[in-house]
Amino acid sequence: MTKPSDLWPDEFYDLEKILQMGAKKYGPRDWELEKTKIGHTANHNSMFHHLAESYAGQIADKESKEHPLLHLACRALMGYTLWKRKQETNR
Repeated sequence: MTKPSDLWPDEFYDLEKILQMGAKKYGPRDWELEKTKIGHTANHNSMFHHLAESYAGQIADKESKEHPLLHLACRALMGYTLWKRKQETNR
């Protein structure tokens, strides 16, 4: 994958680690399937949880050993994706 460092920093690619872990644990893109789609409340609860961990100074998620803000960013992108798709189908 070409890294267009003029568009965004290399750290943005750290999100891929979290996505890969989720795909391994739950299945590729499982979060967007109708049967397992993450709900609004559950997704926001997860984001608040990871934000609180970061706020408290935790620098590594217990399971992934990655920074909680990476998990928050992934959940935010997942939530945005599902929201946007819903908006597009309601047009």
